[in-house]
Formats: sequence, C-alpha cells, structure tokens
Amino acid sequence: MVRRDMIKRRLAALEAEIPELERYTTSIARERYDEEPDDRRLAEYAVFRVLTLSLDLVKEWAVSASSRSGTPTYFEGFEAMERDGAVESEVAMAVRDLVELRNSLAHASRGFEHDLVFDVLQSPDLFRALADGVERFLRAAVERLHEGAILTGSVTRIESFGAFIDLGEGFRGLLHVSAMSSSWVAHPRDLLTQGEEVRVMVISSDAEGERVRLRLVEEKVEKEDGHAA
Repeated sequence: MVRRDMIKRRLAALEAEIPELERYTTSIARERYDEEPDDRRLAEYAVFRVLTLSLDLVKEWAVSASSRSGTPTYFEGFEAMERDGAVESEVAMAVRDLVELRNSLAHASRGFEHDLVFDVLQSPDLFRALADGVERFLRAAVERLHEGAILTGSVTRIESFGAFIDLGEGFRGLLHVSAMSSSWVAHPRDLLTQGEEVRVMVISSDAEGERVRLRLVEEKVEKEDGHAA
C-alpha cells in the first residue's frame, strides 16, 4: 500500500460522518419519512455522504493496492481490503451492495429511493465496522516499525546525507550515512544503488510511522568487508 496518507484522509472523513448517520438511524422512522420533509432531507444527505465517503475510501484503497495501469474499480478495492485483512468478507459484501445500489440510482438520475435510505439507516454498524477495520489495519502496520525490527526495503533515493528506503505499506525511512557502516563512508552511493533491496534495522519511529530512522545490517556490511559479491 503506497498511498497511506490519502487513505488516512479518506478514513477520517468517513469517521466524521458516521455519527450523523447514526443520529438519523434513531430519529426517523419509516412511517414518519414522508411526514417530516426536513428530517427526510437531512437523513438522505447523511446517507449520501456516508455512501460517497465509503466509496472514496474503497477507491483509494484500490489505487494503492493495484499494480496495473489505469483506474481500478471499487470492486477491486473491496477485494483488496478483504485480501489485506482490513475488513471482513461479510462487511465488505454488504457495504459493496449498498454502494452499488447508490451508483445505479445516481447513474439513472433517480435520486434516492426509500428502500436505499432505510437500508443504510438500519446499517450504521456496517460503516463503523468498515472504518474500524481500516483503522486497525493502519495501526498494525505502524506497530511493525518498532525499535529493533529487522525489515527488507528498497532504496528509492540517494542523497549526500543518506538514503531513503521504501519499507512497504506506504512507509519509508531514512538510512543516514553514519548508520551504513562502522567504517567511514564518503558517500552513500559508494555502498548503495537506487532500486537495490537491503535489510535494515529500525532505530526509532514516531507514533504515526512518518519519521523512521534506520541502520543497515547484514548483507551490506558483508559487502563493505569484501565478503560478498
């Protein structure tokens, strides 16, 4: 997953809207739907927002998970979420069905139908489960960056002060030149090449995994000592 920041933004937007949906779940009953036009309008807006934001999150996940060119479908997004273990199959299928109905109504310019509104109003737990699953997935990914963890990554950029290492799942760390060897290294390019796969140890990481400091281990140390090709 490479677009972690975008997924976090989509998730935050969805989480902010779910309480509004939950409020109308208890404040509007089916028999009052036609009698309270203001409540109906606000409830429909809440339904529209939570469906749209769910779709945005799933599409972002699809883009992050896809290795092919072109724009992935939201079906691929749900499949990737299930495959990554971010959301249970039952939740993914139920939310997907609601999103698909919302899309078909929008494309047909039919607006909202009562059944869609009430299906969503009766299912706020589905969207809460979707958001909670993504949040747990993101948190678990950060936890693997604990101090002392040994990871494999690829060199994405080399500067005079060090190299940036792609650690996967949207994370990258800084491998400072002073952490590449116990011996003097004049320039990181003397030891590393862009695109090379390396093993690194996490020296430190902040709570969000946005500032990760690394140390080079094993193969590159052997190469420096002249024991590896």
